[in-house]
Amino acid sequence: MEIKRNEFNKLAEHSEKYCITIYISTIRKDFKKRDKNILMFKNYAKKIRQQLTDMGASSKEADQYQEQIYNLQSDKNIQNNISRGLAIFITKNYYRYYLLPFTVKNFVYVSDHFYLLSLIPYLENDYNYYVLSLSLNSSRFFICTTSDINEIHIPDYVYKNIKEVEGARDKEKNLQFRSSGRKALYHGHGAGKDEKEEIVNMYLRSIDSFSKNIITGKPAPLIIYSVDYLFHMYQEVTNNQYLIDKNIKGNPEFTDINTIHEMANEIISEHKRKRKEKKIKRYYSLFHSIRNVSKDIDQIVPAAYNKRIKAMLIAKDYKIWGGFDEKNNRTIRKQGINDDAMELVNYAAVNTLLNGGEVYMINKEYKNKDESPVNAVFRY
Repeated sequence: MEIKRNEFNKLAEHSEKYCITIYISTIRKDFKKRDKNILMFKNYAKKIRQQLTDMGASSKEADQYQEQIYNLQSDKNIQNNISRGLAIFITKNYYRYYLLPFTVKNFVYVSDHFYLLSLIPYLENDYNYYVLSLSLNSSRFFICTTSDINEIHIPDYVYKNIKEVEGARDKEKNLQFRSSGRKALYHGHGAGKDEKEEIVNMYLRSIDSFSKNIITGKPAPLIIYSVDYLFHMYQEVTNNQYLIDKNIKGNPEFTDINTIHEMANEIISEHKRKRKEKKIKRYYSLFHSIRNVSKDIDQIVPAAYNKRIKAMLIAKDYKIWGGFDEKNNRTIRKQGINDDAMELVNYAAVNTLLNGGEVYMINKEYKNKDESPVNAVFRY
């Protein structure tokens, strides 16, 4: 099961007395060795049972959860589709799991909410973008995520190749000839090479107008798949702010949709990486100011609760245990996991995302002298 942003939000908003979160970094061959598989889930089940009893669950209730978690080792969907990481979310009447394309640190969390910080890198896959494939003989338009690609129909009023432009121009010349009773004059930029260039530009302007209307309704980056000279001509006729300045190089006429998707994913991944790095550097630059920024979790958690955070930058797997007194708007620090402690960084990050802020997980390449494990830029 793949997680989308709306699914993440449902998990974030889900609250019950006992919400169990399990993260497992998996190796495919281990799931083919039944003894290791059974032992892993047996250990998780025992650990979670202990946490539940510490939180006040009855022996009967704790036993039921323990059995449910232990039985996950025989789930055929998990065994047959295991990926690099696995995230499992369980309550009394709720069960979801997600196969992750990246490794995660093994971790068990029991609270009145789920632990979602480890899923945040996965949300980057829930990212729309467009692909416009162009040649002189054909054009196609697609909307994509990193996992899906779907073609968008180009209506008949849009020029889909230069032959359609030439046909329309010939028809216009004939109408001019009939109405004037004499030979029609061409009113374009010239004949020969200049006229052919104008025909191509008319074709590109037509398809550009159509694509911009689509993108305006649902903004996302646009990738062009074409030979270089056509891409450069398209850049000249468009003012589309979402156009990526790198194209898929080549003639797309005989390329199948799956290959287009693979090549486009490579470009969008690089685009997202550069965009992320640029934003992180920009946010770090703000920490030279003393206003509207903080590296203090005791300031960050209340700000997240009150919808004040614009962006958070968090070191991977960093945790701070404590509680939050919503009535008095203050954090309470606690040592390690205990029966009423929650993970404060997760709480702040999830609230930031739910309230329209941004959260970035920091890898080693982003570290600098201004960094702390948890950083926030406030809206005000």
